[in-house]
Amino acid sequence: MSGSLDSYTKYKYREYVAGNQKVYEITETTKVEIVVNGGNNKFYTHPKMPDGEYYIRVWLDNINLGKMSGVDCKAINDTLKGVVLDNIIVTVKGSIYDDIS
Repeated sequence: MSGSLDSYTKYKYREYVAGNQKVYEITETTKVEIVVNGGNNKFYTHPKMPDGEYYIRVWLDNINLGKMSGVDCKAINDTLKGVVLDNIIVTVKGSIYDDIS
């Protein structure tokens, strides 16, 4: 039972817990796999990009669940904390012009 008036008036389905009964919290876990350049393929950067090492950080920012579209529950005010997924170094040596001349 959410306890909100919106839920009570909008839905007919009800669940009740009798006195002295245990109530369990359910945690859902979702595994997400993000693969960037899985084949380790070479690619071209901007033709005038100077040679050197460039640091790239891949992350997910905080996600405010209460502001998601399509969520039919106004009671969700939680925020999923963001996380850094990876830090990589990209080495630039030469440019596309080196390959066509």
